[in-house]
Amino acid sequence: MSAGGYILGVVLLALIVVPLAAGAVRARARLLPGWDGAPARVAEAVMALGALVVLSELLGTAGLFHEAALIPAALAAGAAAWRWGSPSSPSGQVVEQPRRLTWAALAGCALVAVAWLERTYHAVHNGMTDSDTLWYHVPYAARWVQEGSLTGLHFTSYEPLTTFYPSTPSLLHAVPMLAFGTEFLSPYLNLGWLALAFTAGWAIGRPFGAAPATLLASALVMGTPIIVGMQAGSAKDDAPGIALVLCAVALLVNARGDGYRGYGTGKRPEVAGFAVAGLATGLLIGTKLSMVAPALALSIAAVAAAPRARRMTAGGLWAAMLFVGGGFWYLRNLAGTGNPVPWFEVNAGPLSLPSPELAPYTERYVTESVADHLGEAGFVGDYLTPSLDGAFGPAWWALLALALAGMAGALVRGGRLLRALGAAGLLMAAAYVLTPGGAGGSPEGIPHLVFWSMRYLAPALAVGLVLLPLLPAARTRQAWPVVLLAVVLLATQFAGGGFAIWDGRPPFAVLLAVPLAAVAALAWSRLRSDGLRIAAGAAAALALLAGGWKAGDVYFDNRYTDPASPLAMPYGWAKTVEHARIGIVGFYLQSPLLGEDLSNHVQYVGHSDGDGTFRSVRSCAEWRTELAEGGYDYVVTAPFNFPWGATNGVYPREARWTETDPSARRIGRDRSVAIFELRGKPDPSTCASDGFPDRGELPGSEGTGPSRPSS
Repeated sequence: MSAGGYILGVVLLALIVVPLAAGAVRARARLLPGWDGAPARVAEAVMALGALVVLSELLGTAGLFHEAALIPAALAAGAAAWRWGSPSSPSGQVVEQPRRLTWAALAGCALVAVAWLERTYHAVHNGMTDSDTLWYHVPYAARWVQEGSLTGLHFTSYEPLTTFYPSTPSLLHAVPMLAFGTEFLSPYLNLGWLALAFTAGWAIGRPFGAAPATLLASALVMGTPIIVGMQAGSAKDDAPGIALVLCAVALLVNARGDGYRGYGTGKRPEVAGFAVAGLATGLLIGTKLSMVAPALALSIAAVAAAPRARRMTAGGLWAAMLFVGGGFWYLRNLAGTGNPVPWFEVNAGPLSLPSPELAPYTERYVTESVADHLGEAGFVGDYLTPSLDGAFGPAWWALLALALAGMAGALVRGGRLLRALGAAGLLMAAAYVLTPGGAGGSPEGIPHLVFWSMRYLAPALAVGLVLLPLLPAARTRQAWPVVLLAVVLLATQFAGGGFAIWDGRPPFAVLLAVPLAAVAALAWSRLRSDGLRIAAGAAAALALLAGGWKAGDVYFDNRYTDPASPLAMPYGWAKTVEHARIGIVGFYLQSPLLGEDLSNHVQYVGHSDGDGTFRSVRSCAEWRTELAEGGYDYVVTAPFNFPWGATNGVYPREARWTETDPSARRIGRDRSVAIFELRGKPDPSTCASDGFPDRGELPGSEGTGPSRPSS
């Protein structure tokens, strides 16, 4: 990336983000006067994110998701909010937090931050390697940038499993892509969600004087092996979901609903805080499918905690904010398939909604839950317990016990809101056990995805752990929750198995980043002159910009160049290709084929009837017809489910169907993977003369589906 392109990208992104952030600050000051510190920052973040998401969805619905439209819209929205809002007026009512416990909590956060930074460092120097990131998170974002529309259904594999997922985090990855024309900021975005989770964690305990303990509780959840291993340095969406759960709890607790007397008396700060919490929960529904149950549990808790006389009003306001924050993706599904939740066929009396046909593997993945396997011999010992150990460390039992103690204690000893939140946490835990997909497996019924699905339990753990320090018994002995949480945190950080957080020594740059940030924050807090603060902020911004440019150069020099990768050949080839239409088949890890400037149109080749159905091609003639109608410049073929399936060097049938067509020329091959250039339209009529029957059945045509999870 050139210096000019980088600076232009920074300016364009700032023109989108800064107005919305400034408008959110002023709007929060009017809606929630007197809020300051962490609760105010959480409210502002939720409002700014909500504004960015809603603006992007509105423009994307009209086919105007371009920087030329989003920048004026952001400027106008930010200016309107700034004009309508008011300056901040802190109340001055500060609840003192135990200083020594604060330092202990910050040390725990630093430990977790170093673990996250180490994984991010690896992604910047090698490319994002998470399977879901390469399968659909980045490809979706890039397709929206290419088309300027969010309404189309994008198929990234042989069937529409992920096509209908709510995708707000991917949309937030698309915004910097608009500005820079690349995805080089994507490895860093989940660090922002980590920071938001920490801020919300502090805000939850602030009214109780227990902020250090609740901060440490949020760090514990975000520092578990499965969360660090799968979220840091990737575009996955569990970290955004956990952060939004904590934001909703923080907003409810601080909206005069902190367990002392409940909210809903009609005062503006209480109603506004309740509404912003509803917006956070709406964004949660739009985050990913596994977050729908936690969002519904939070919704029940929020409305139940309102005074009985105002529950109908509270429920209506909350439902409206849910729709604003997360309704878009379900409306898109309804328009495209006739069903807002197309994974499930709906037949309820006169209401009948269709569902696209799925393969046997996907049927098991979508329908099998942990509860379905609990009665099976060996499931707990062979699958569930090892998965808990690998996902949460050897002290997983203590982690679960503390979370359950927080939920149960809130139910027994908490105020109205805390009781409701305790019940919500238990509902989230029950939903994990009952939710379809929690223990998906192969067609043979082996629940091999139970480990990967452990992250779906994280929202319940987050709620339970932050409630624990708020219990009356814990508040009278504030050191004990911190000690217990710190011990479990250390156990998770230095555990092996599953995702080992500390595989080796973190790079020096990573070890240096946290103390430098701490020194900078301390120095900033000691500055009394506005002029000095402006100068220090400008110097920090310049250093950050320079570091970003250098990080971008490192990213593009090294992304997806690992020669040991089974897809190294097509990934290396795609670095030199621009503005091409590339068809793929047999493999799903397609993001690197988009090219460095994301200008390549990459599409899994299959057959769609236009109503949300999508399937693999079934014959040579159908294959060549799809290639001709798709107008592809290149085709990349691999065996089914590559590289996870047992390919044994099989040359897939689609490769044979392609290379015998006169329009195709093979330009690369690495064992089972081949690249073809199409110099004309393939001819379906020549399949029989090439020796292929109308419905060819060649080796490599069958498979069992992805052996890695989707999110």
